[in-house]
Amino acid sequence: VLSGVASEVGVFTFAVRVQDSRSQSAIANYTIQVLAPSPLFSVNGLLNGASFRSTAIAPGEIVNIYGINFGPAQLAKPQFSNNVALTQLSETRVLFDGIPAPLLFAAQNQVALVVPYEVVGKFTTNVVVEYRGVPSPPIAFAVGATAPGLVTSESSGKGQAAALNEDGSLNSTVNPAKPGSIVVLYATGEGQTGPFGVSGKLAIDYQPKPLLPVTVQINGQPCEVLYAGAAPNLVAGLMQVNMRVPQGLMAIGSVPVAIAVGGLGSQDQVTIAVAP
Repeated sequence: VLSGVASEVGVFTFAVRVQDSRSQSAIANYTIQVLAPSPLFSVNGLLNGASFRSTAIAPGEIVNIYGINFGPAQLAKPQFSNNVALTQLSETRVLFDGIPAPLLFAAQNQVALVVPYEVVGKFTTNVVVEYRGVPSPPIAFAVGATAPGLVTSESSGKGQAAALNEDGSLNSTVNPAKPGSIVVLYATGEGQTGPFGVSGKLAIDYQPKPLLPVTVQINGQPCEVLYAGAAPNLVAGLMQVNMRVPQGLMAIGSVPVAIAVGGLGSQDQVTIAVAP
């Protein structure tokens, strides 16, 4: 019996020697391979990186996957080559039907990534998390055209939106926007873009825009959308929406805000601050 808990991953050699009562002996050499524990996650472990909802995934959507044995003990931050996010961080990869996804960070129990645009047009995609060459069991996820989620200031999917006022300052209850002014929102899950999205590419020399129409409502009232497309200098898949607060908006304080892409809406319970 060879027992115990391995402390390292790798290939190791050892020898076994036996001797009988007559002092006759024999030696045999063996090799044992210690693999990293298999990554594991569930169908409910993949969430929109902004809304934290479990829905059908969209091409280019930023998502988080939660599970175990995903990566290193210390957070591995994103790395770029030629302005494109790498698909491997500290021996962690995430595959969609075998296509590696650009990674935004990797840790033991969580990985953030951009869904490859290559899933466009599919009904389902098999997702595998791989660490040190050991894959998780594949899990099938539904694919949709869009999966909009608004980014919130506390990264909870609820409450104050991560929004900028017209002067570039953070929107908040102590720094509200005024009717008629421009507010900038951030979201993900807008789906395929034009020009076609390049997975993990920084929006430096081009700003792709969603193929499907983007609308915004504040307190149920439609807003004028001035721009909807890639957030400049940030990774494709993070959408910036510049909209104008309606002049006739009667509500003040923390007011519900929502976006829709191709008719599919973002999560509830997200607000921006508005004052007269």
